[in-house]
Order: sequence, then C-alpha cells, then structure tokens
Amino acid sequence: MRVQLTRARAAKRMTGTDPGDGGPAAATSGAAGSTRTSGAATGAPGSGPAARVKGAGTRLAGVDAVRGLAVLGMFAVHVGPGPRPDGAGYLVIAADGRAPALFTLLAGFSLVLAQRGRSLAEQPSGWAARYRPLLIRCAIMAALGLALAALSPGILVILAFFAVYFLAAEPFTRLSTPVLTTLAAGSVVAGPLLSFLLGPFFGYGSAGRGRVPDLSGAVGRDGLGDMVVQLLLTGAYPLATYFPYVLAGMALGRLCDLRKGSAARRMAVWGTAAAVAGYGAAWLATEVFGGRQRLLDAIAVHHPQALSAADPVREVLRGQYGAIPSTSWDWLLVADPYSQTPLETLGNTGVGCALIGLCVLAARHRLGDRLLRPLAVLGAMALSAYVVHALVLAGPAHGAASWSALGLFGGAALALTWAWQRVWAHSPLRRGPVEHLLRLATHGRTRA
Repeated sequence: MRVQLTRARAAKRMTGTDPGDGGPAAATSGAAGSTRTSGAATGAPGSGPAARVKGAGTRLAGVDAVRGLAVLGMFAVHVGPGPRPDGAGYLVIAADGRAPALFTLLAGFSLVLAQRGRSLAEQPSGWAARYRPLLIRCAIMAALGLALAALSPGILVILAFFAVYFLAAEPFTRLSTPVLTTLAAGSVVAGPLLSFLLGPFFGYGSAGRGRVPDLSGAVGRDGLGDMVVQLLLTGAYPLATYFPYVLAGMALGRLCDLRKGSAARRMAVWGTAAAVAGYGAAWLATEVFGGRQRLLDAIAVHHPQALSAADPVREVLRGQYGAIPSTSWDWLLVADPYSQTPLETLGNTGVGCALIGLCVLAARHRLGDRLLRPLAVLGAMALSAYVVHALVLAGPAHGAASWSALGLFGGAALALTWAWQRVWAHSPLRRGPVEHLLRLATHGRTRA
C-alpha cells in the first residue's frame, strides 16, 4: 500500500495535482494565481487511502485541464488571427470572451476545493493568520497587474481585477451552501444591472467602458478614483459583472463533489443547459423579438457614426472592448463576447460548468488522463504562463496576430511547462516560478 501511494503521489506531482500539498490545481486560481492550499482534500469518507488519492487526482487534474484550455483560449484571442465565422476561425470565436470568464469561474471553484476536507481545527486562527496571506497575495497581484498593463502589451491585463475578486470572495466562503447558491444566481442579473444603471453617474453612459488600470492612473486623487471605478464598475473585467462568475464557481464547488462521477455528469448536463439558455435567449430577444431593431434605433441617437459599419451593434461594442453602453435596456439582452450582460454571464458560466464536468469525467479514464495531462500541466502553471506571455507581447511579439503566432505561443507554453515540472518535480518550484514566488511572499519557505 505504501508503494502504491508513493507512486500515485509522484505521478500527480508531475501535473501539479498532489493532494498532499494542495497542488496548484487548488492553489492557482487561473490567471490570478491564488496560492491557498487544500490541506487534506482527498477523497470520499470511508474509502481506502489509494482510492482517496485517485479520486482527488482525477478531480484536480480535470480542473487543471480546463484551466489549461482557458490559457490556450486566451492565446487564441490575444495572438490569433481574429474571430471570423469561417473554417478554423470558429475556434477563435469559441474562445472569444469565454477565456476570462472561465478563469474567473475556476477561481471560485478552486477556492472551494482549497477549503474542502479542512476541519475547524485546521482553519487559521487569529486575524493575522487568516487575513495577512490574503492581503499580501492580493497586493502583489494588483501590483503585478498594474505593472504589466503599464508595459502596454496590447492586451487587457486582468490581474488587478483578480486581486479585487479574491478580497471580495473571502466573506462568501463562510456562507452556507443554500445562501451562497442563492446569491450566486441573483448576482448573474444584479451585477450587470448595477453596472448598467450606475455607469452613467460616473460618466460612462454611452462610451468609455472596458479599460484596465495601470500604474500611471495610480497617481493623484482623481487617478485613484478612476481606478477604483474601473475595478469595481466600468473596467474591462469589473467586480460588478465578473464577480458573479466567482460566486457561481464557489456554488458549483459546494454543490458538486467531483470525487463522484455522478457529480461530474451533473455538471456537464447543467452547464450545457445553462449555455443553451443564455445564448439561446439572447438570440431570440435580438433576432426574433425585435431587440436588434430597437438597438439600431438607439445607436442612431447615441452612436450615429456606427451606422455606417457592416454591423452597427458590434461596432458600438467594439468601441468599449465589448462592454455594453447604458443607452437602451435592450443592450442587456445581448450575449456578445465581453458584453457583461446577464445572458452572456449565464451562457459563459454554462460553458465553464460543462467543460469542468467533461474534463473530470475524461480524467477518470486512463486514456483521457493521458490526453489531458499536457493541458493539466499548463493549467497548473497558468499564472506563470500569463505573466510570461504578457511580457513577450510587450516586447518581441507585440501586435502578433496570426495562426503561426498562436501555434508558437501554444506549443511553447505546453512544452515549457511540461519540461519545467519534470525538472522541478521534487521541488516547491514545480508549482511554477511565479506561483512559487507568490507562495514564498505569502506563506514563507515550506517543505517541498
């Protein structure tokens, strides 16, 4: 039995899913790179030690694989040829707008995985032990995000927003499952509605949304005020419209124990239904029930310059990096990428939920586990992949947008993360260079 456990643990360290140390699957919440550990989150009560390792390993490997898909989807949007409805262009369309939503959903899901299996005695006691690591981690994430944005990599850097998500999520981790689930469902509508209603009060009624803060905006009272408004309400990934993904991920993590195959199947079904409901309702509202014509009427009043474009609706959205303006209630009925509406949030959450369920189901089988392993390794080091790709885009690859660039970024990320974890398999560095530095800053030096 001891030999079996040792081999299973060694194999899972190659994908960063060793349940003994929490692993980056429970620690690296997408691009945000949360380093909260999962303690003894290992399998179902009453099962043997080997079964517990296997159950936790397939669960974490499946979640990491979804995060790896999100990284590749991010590359497709950032360095791909652009979303075009023909041939392989549909792959970019599938990723457009869903990669950041998937990262954020996984952040909430991973927060619950990190807590599962920890008794009250294992919870940190005292204010400093409980909140200091969180505050340090969020401060580093925010500073790193602002610094990367200041380099002008040509992408909307999300890391500062993630710092806000994690700060906001902490109180919700203490709620009961029914209350958390109810709040998550309500936030899907309430968050986008709040942004829609309050935007005009801050001067973002018809334009100006969708930006990201950087270090230059952190100077002076006005700059700090604008930064706070962007982070909370009107930015590219504001708390009001992206925190519902975090809450949805947390609720799903509570409702679905992925150590059971039935829970993974349930997530696949729930996710598919939610995606069809969200995107389908948006199509009906705009194309069947006259929403598009009403939007064109509003565009003629508030954005007349967009009427000359082939698609005036998309032209208005493109002017705000996808975010909707507050000029017509019908904008809340679209589900275009980055539109930050209730229906887009529902659809994107459904896609993420279905992917988690399907990947965990696939990871339960030997062939599926082998096929997903490169994605799981990449997903376990998502924060490092994100930072490196932003630095490369700020330098030699600035403005890259082609299939060859996408292939180069994706292939290099898969190969380099795999090689990194093989070289550092028995070291804390196996978590990834940025993940390890973040962990050292928040928790200090620990055993491998």
